[in-house]
Amino acid sequence: MKQLRCLAAAWKKIEKNTVNIAILSAKREILLQFIFPHIINLNGEKMIIAQQLGHLFLHMGYQTNHNLWNHQKEGRFQEKNDPEQARQANSFAFALLMPEKEYRKMIDLNSEGLLVQTKNIAEYFGVSLAAAAQRGRELNILT
Repeated sequence: MKQLRCLAAAWKKIEKNTVNIAILSAKREILLQFIFPHIINLNGEKMIIAQQLGHLFLHMGYQTNHNLWNHQKEGRFQEKNDPEQARQANSFAFALLMPEKEYRKMIDLNSEGLLVQTKNIAEYFGVSLAAAAQRGRELNILT
């Protein structure tokens, strides 16, 4: 599977129910807009959006695999309850929301000995405590 390397993502909340995302890849800029009837928790919505972007790029082939993309049925991505696809989408979301270099810098700034202030890291990236901790485990920084 072709891997999409994301160089940067800029998240911007507009009004109460709109989230705009600009994703800069090595070859192009992709602008996406998500409109929610009600946003209850922007951090949770960001993770859901990032996971769905993972499915869009990795499993539907948007801008990465034209053959796969052209064979998508109209409508939305049909999840197959595939644990590997879910894991890949989560990894994509973690990398998008918490880039490795910046995450490692935040670990350094929020660690004292073996104690890591994961809450500070979660707040910095605007994600849940569980997501921040999982990113650390995925990078083999936290256990």
